[in-house]
Amino acid sequence: TFLDNSPYINQGVEEIIREYPKKIEQSEAKYIASLKRGSTEEEDTLKELVTPKALQDPKNTSDLISALYSLNPEQVKKNHDDILRITTDAAGYLARVVAFLILIDCGYTNLSLKNKKGFIIKPTKGETDRLLDTSPSQEINNLLMSITKDVSLSETGTSLYSLYYLYTFPELIKGTKYEIGCALHIASRYYMQVNDGLKEEDIAKIWNVDLKTVFPILEGIIEADESLDPE
Repeated sequence: TFLDNSPYINQGVEEIIREYPKKIEQSEAKYIASLKRGSTEEEDTLKELVTPKALQDPKNTSDLISALYSLNPEQVKKNHDDILRITTDAAGYLARVVAFLILIDCGYTNLSLKNKKGFIIKPTKGETDRLLDTSPSQEINNLLMSITKDVSLSETGTSLYSLYYLYTFPELIKGTKYEIGCALHIASRYYMQVNDGLKEEDIAKIWNVDLKTVFPILEGIIEADESLDPE
């Protein structure tokens, strides 16, 4: 065959190519099995993560969020009870908020949510409408881009902002847009491991803000990010 005779194909790549048929068979087998069960692979993953034991493990937060975002509206409707349970029973607050957001986005109302202090609350319509509003993220992205002139930094900062936005819900993020932008600029450089000699004080001067007012926001951003993958 071509693969056997070609000297130009890296051995690792060749092994990957040879594995394709096996992986396709495995995927087909999973798909057929899911049809027999009447559920998809995404729904099966969600089922594994909503057992009482799995929900109580904060290390499942990131996997829960990924599973929730993989569902389409029909799957959300079908798995409504499981998703509802996440809003109050999941150990990770971000998983609870994302489950709440997805239900709201699919038209469910009058929902409860366990907040970070462990109390069951019923967010107001104004608060839930704000949760669905994507314009603040776009504004932050534009602001970061105008200051940093760096697409990667801006995208990373916007992702961190969206994470922090969810983590502070139902409260508003405290600080001016420039203080928030400065905190995101510093955090993005940290996560991207930018090492060009620019210090936090220098970045605060670029944004024309007091670094002392930025630190509480920066701590919140880091806390939100670390909650995705707790020790």
